[in-house]
This record gives sequence, structure tokens and C-alpha cells, in this order.
Amino acid sequence: MGQPLNTAALRHTAVLDRLDAATSDLDPPFAALDLTALRYNADDLVRRASGTPVRVASKSVRCRTVLEEVLGSDLTARGGFRGIMSYSLREALWLVECGARDILLGYPTVDRVALAELATDPVAIGR
Repeated sequence: MGQPLNTAALRHTAVLDRLDAATSDLDPPFAALDLTALRYNADDLVRRASGTPVRVASKSVRCRTVLEEVLGSDLTARGGFRGIMSYSLREALWLVECGARDILLGYPTVDRVALAELATDPVAIGR
């Protein structure tokens, strides 16, 4: 006979069941997100950072709506989070177009087209 499920496991199962039901008519690929869990995890990360601002790595968060949830609609800072570390220069330029003001390019680039675009965009250069 197996061990009884703990309360957290039951909640997790309930969330998965709810997400399965909500997306049953959708064709993959798609993503579903538990906003309550995202908010809890974000708050916990800020708490553990003990006052050090947390920069979001866009490589780990491939959804603008999630970035807005964590950083605010201007994609810059909210509640202990500050700025984005972008995956690529092209992504950084797109984030500038979306209004982000604090962007760290996480990796070197040899993308000549993106470098040329950056060189001629005074807004992007300043962010």
C-alpha cells in the first residue's frame, strides 16, 4: 500500500488538472502558467535576495507577459526585480522597442545586422 499524498502534492495535482481542463481544446505547442505559483516564487526569490535587486534572465523566461508580470509593464523594475539580462542583441533591441530601459546583454555577439541597428539607434544605445 502506497503512502498518502501530502497536501502540497494534492494542490499540485489539482492545479495540473485545472490546467489540463483549461487547455484541452488547444493544439500544441502552447504554454500554461500558474500565476499564483509565479507570484509566490518571485516573492520568495526577492526575499532570499535580501535587498539585492534581481535581474531577470530572459533566456529562462521566453514570454513577454511573464516578464511584464515580474518587471511591470515597462519591463524595467518592480518589487525587488530590476532589469533584464537578454539572450541576444536582437532580443535586447526588441526589448528596447517594448519599452525596457535596463538591459544587460548576456552573451557576446557577432550579429552584424543587429550591431548596425544598435549603432544607429540612440535609444537602444542608452539602455
